[in-house]
Amino acid sequence: GTERDIGMSVQQTIDEGYIIAGHTESCGAGDADGYLIRLAAETSVEIEPNPQIPNQFILHPPYPNPFNPITTITYDIPLTSTVSLDIYNLLGHKAITILNHQAIPGSYSITWNAIDQPSGIYFCRLSADNYQQTRKLLLVK
Repeated sequence: GTERDIGMSVQQTIDEGYIIAGHTESCGAGDADGYLIRLAAETSVEIEPNPQIPNQFILHPPYPNPFNPITTITYDIPLTSTVSLDIYNLLGHKAITILNHQAIPGSYSITWNAIDQPSGIYFCRLSADNYQQTRKLLLVK
């Protein structure tokens, strides 16, 4: 707006966003206001609460698919494994490595933001120990 805005305190959040406390005259409550700013991250990883340990490796179908530009990829790991998740373009060139880490047994969910990728067909490949599975993705912008 055209009025005065003052940020009194800025703290980074654990998800690498920011929270700002301050005062604004142009919008909000007009007195003390708080704002949460989330920066678009390329990916985020979180373990879904699941009391049962999966009994097999599986790469679930991404959702949504087709997507623009964010999709969620979920997979199950039945035992502690070195896990990598790579995205390939239609020509078979690796577009991005989403993750490559040691994972404990559980169900995982990853959000891929493909804002910097062109529209097209992509393949998501999960590799863990001697297991590999691939799913097709369609990015439509």
